[in-house]
Amino acid sequence: MRRIGLVALVMVMVTAGALWAKEPRKAKQPKKNPIVDPTTVQASVSKVTNQMHWFDSLDDAKAEAKRTGKMVLWMHALGELTGTT
Repeated sequence: MRRIGLVALVMVMVTAGALWAKEPRKAKQPKKNPIVDPTTVQASVSKVTNQMHWFDSLDDAKAEAKRTGKMVLWMHALGELTGTT
């Protein structure tokens, strides 16, 4: 008798959950990459490659970060940062 009551309770809970369930969310469509003007890309690449100081050694960057109390951004890239692929 207890087993029937437990099964009935579970069925009621499942049914109630199904009745109150919201519509499933639709997956967001990925945004298409916007076309960026080449001069804008060139200016951004120039800023990253020429106007920022980059350390060649991780140990040197860590020492400077410790001295100044700042964090280290470690970036590992293959190839040249020219803005072209």
